Amino acid sequence: MAKSDHEQQETERLVARISTITGRELPEWFHILESGPKFLNANEQVDWLVNEHLLTHGYARALIHEYEHYRHNRMGLILDTSSTNTGVNAMIERSLATLQEKPDEHAVSVLVYIAGESVANRTLLDVVEALGQILGAFDLDRVDSSGPLLGSLAYWFRMRRRDFKEATASDLGKELGAEVKRALQLRAVDAEQAKVDDAKAAAATKLIASVEAHDAAVIQVGALLLVKANGVLHVRDLSPREINFLRQHPHSFTDPATVLARLETSITDPLVRSQDRELAKGYHEHDDQ
Repeated sequence: MAKSDHEQQETERLVARISTITGRELPEWFHILESGPKFLNANEQVDWLVNEHLLTHGYARALIHEYEHYRHNRMGLILDTSSTNTGVNAMIERSLATLQEKPDEHAVSVLVYIAGESVANRTLLDVVEALGQILGAFDLDRVDSSGPLLGSLAYWFRMRRRDFKEATASDLGKELGAEVKRALQLRAVDAEQAKVDDAKAAAATKLIASVEAHDAAVIQVGALLLVKANGVLHVRDLSPREINFLRQHPHSFTDPATVLARLETSITDPLVRSQDRELAKGYHEHDDQ
């Protein structure tokens, strides 16, 4: 819900006094928030600041409000409301193309598409917060993005590890995909709210929850595809053939109700099967280099 003019002025007044009242500048507080525990929502962050750093609720809320602005700016959040099919299809092609480039185990792309004639700004903020939480939990930086486009919602986001030396040997795309699958398993056990105490799993849970209120959505995390159709969430690991099919038919991606069926059909298409053999050969050549 948008703040009233009075609330906005009060927030700005509190933000301006934070360094004087606390003895810490905003960048230091932002660092504390990024290096501290990962929470599922702003209310939990406020409570943590009150209990652990002895801020009043007013200053804590103002600080979290300012931190969200900082984080969104760092993510390059620029709205494009001209949600044309051409723009969305180009975004889908770009996301899938990263999977057919030479593999980069330290980078991963995430694409969120939510079908609907007028997706609310609240949903966009939920998606942005989820991506921001993934950045923090996995210690990543945004390296590229496209969108978000509004009407239906489409947002592509590519992220990369900050410190390769400190990173594990695992492939980032596979690691994030595994956390998404884990989050889905936890939600299946407790449909109301998965209880997670791990920052990475909590971030994956937040991403899934961002499409909770919508019946039709698609989330691509690396080569992992989550499709929500008629309120039911399906999970699929994309093969090279399926990635190529979606690149050639990006409009399939924007129809969650039929995309899985179209992927199944592509398996029996002789032309696509021939192309898949060439793609697999190319992937093996990349692995050998």
